[in-house]
Amino acid sequence: MRLLTNQGDLETCRALWNALASSGTELSSGDRVTFYRSGDTFFVPISRSRRPGRPGAIQLDGYSSLDVYDAEFRLVGRFGA
Repeated sequence: MRLLTNQGDLETCRALWNALASSGTELSSGDRVTFYRSGDTFFVPISRSRRPGRPGAIQLDGYSSLDVYDAEFRLVGRFGA
């Protein structure tokens, strides 16, 4: 598995951003998104930002997810925690 980070990955990352939008993934400005490739499969872990809450309050609104895309940038699966 390889993290997509260099200039050569730019077009692939653009395609994955478009795939995220097409798949209905809603992102906020504080969410962290990274792209990984393994063969012809792309893995997109998303760490959701947590909204500030009251001090001492238990927050259940933050979660992470993993989107999996095929070689044509079609969503294969979405897993959340």
